[in-house]
Amino acid sequence: MNIMLKKIEEIYELSPFCTPNMSCLAITNTCNLKCKYCYQNQDAQEILNAEVWLTFLDHFRNSSSDDKLVTITGGEPLISKDSRNTVARISKKAKEEEMTVTMVSNGMHFKDFFLEHSMDNIDCFDISVDGPENINDSIRGKGSYKKAMEGLKVLQANNVKQIFISSVLSVSSSPNVLENFLKEMIEKGINNFVFHCLAPGQKKKNRDMMVQDENFLKILASLQKVQQTNTAKEIIIDVYPASFKDFEKMSSKIYLEEIFLDENNFYIGVAGKNLFLRFVNDINLLITTMYLSPNGSAYLPMEQSENRFFGSINDIKKGNPNKNKVRNLIENIKLDCLDKQCFKFCLGQNIFC
Repeated sequence: MNIMLKKIEEIYELSPFCTPNMSCLAITNTCNLKCKYCYQNQDAQEILNAEVWLTFLDHFRNSSSDDKLVTITGGEPLISKDSRNTVARISKKAKEEEMTVTMVSNGMHFKDFFLEHSMDNIDCFDISVDGPENINDSIRGKGSYKKAMEGLKVLQANNVKQIFISSVLSVSSSPNVLENFLKEMIEKGINNFVFHCLAPGQKKKNRDMMVQDENFLKILASLQKVQQTNTAKEIIIDVYPASFKDFEKMSSKIYLEEIFLDENNFYIGVAGKNLFLRFVNDINLLITTMYLSPNGSAYLPMEQSENRFFGSINDIKKGNPNKNKVRNLIENIKLDCLDKQCFKFCLGQNIFC
């Protein structure tokens, strides 16, 4: 049996009645970019006002005594003055409730936000950049790289300590290019990175953009090489089994020094010095994370479609709105999955088949 999958199976413990300790608040679906792979629906829809988000934070805080993480995202959360005001109010409230606050942004409106509000209530800024300028701009739009770097300078000029560069791995991600990109970012003072493997999602064309299995292994090797000489503080690669043609075969070629289950119920594989693979699937997303769209509907992250809808913002008052969804997943395990090595990743739901 694949050693890595066997180890994960040994440590995996599912608790379908736990309460999410992470909330992803998509406060707007409007964005000034149109990234080729983006799953976000930018059609006009009802947007919750700030008061509703603040009320939600009260219920979220009281849902359990666990440490809470709030991620503010969009669309682009800083796209307008109104959205920036909402970000400021949410982050202030969350910090008052002793929650950790992060924000995912394309970085183009950091200057506007800083001029209007304090950044002190946001613990971590995550800037989306998909590689060096030519590759980034081919995916995210011409000029987006330079504007993101301008945003980075704004954060650094205001002594923001926790900054991540977040990149989507795609067919355009070659090992050599990523290696040079990483070195460039480290020279700019960035020491934290998250790379996301592109999953099919709702956009069928995303399948054509997904990184190939063998190329992923080469990318991993190049990142390991960078860490030997240009050590970043942390490099995380989010690995979705659905991102690969043959996840089992691909994963069997990865040597991991250690695999453990972290406090957020994610499998973490140590692939080198400060280099981690974070394995993500439907189950641990449902258990740990509440994704709330701009109108307050709750969805499984990255799957905003009717068959993934499982509640609303008000359901947090009743406990974990994910309970029934997880229970339903468990009750409908496919019997022909029981002897498969990938069983523990999707609990026999054929989610990744």
